Amino acid sequence: MPWRHLLAALTLTLLPLSACVLQPAVPPTPPGPTAAERQAALERGLAALPGAMVDDQDKLSISYPGEVLYYKGAVLPLPGGEEMLAPLAKLVQNFSEFVWTGVVQAATGVSAEYDLALAKKRGELLGRYFLARGVAAGMVQLTAAGGAGAPLTLSAQLPAPVPASAASAAPSKP
Repeated sequence: MPWRHLLAALTLTLLPLSACVLQPAVPPTPPGPTAAERQAALERGLAALPGAMVDDQDKLSISYPGEVLYYKGAVLPLPGGEEMLAPLAKLVQNFSEFVWTGVVQAATGVSAEYDLALAKKRGELLGRYFLARGVAAGMVQLTAAGGAGAPLTLSAQLPAPVPASAASAAPSKP
């Protein structure tokens, strides 16, 4: 009888251990796309945006020239502007690891002050539009400018890498 108890105790002790040993190893998760692959995908996405012109020198910069997006003195986008802005907002969301900066411009010929005020209003409206479409606050930094130029220019950049020494450095205490 004591052998039965010893055998039962040994079985109960070794059974959980054997379950750990016999379980198949979890396959490692495949690595995600590299920064270069993400940048290439973004370049393709920017080139496919309706109404946008990709900069010849910087493939991560686009502009909406002339009256593609706005009438000359209008704050609101043209009819059909939603069809141009919706894919842009989706693209910005999908590439949230990039830093997005843009310039909203207006040139009406009324006055420099009026042009700047109009550009600011366009920028505010675009900012609210991006928020309403799910783009995180602060993800797109827009500045306003009066004068000639594309009514909207937008650029994406990968953030500068943080040096390992700066990332691991503890703040000094006085």
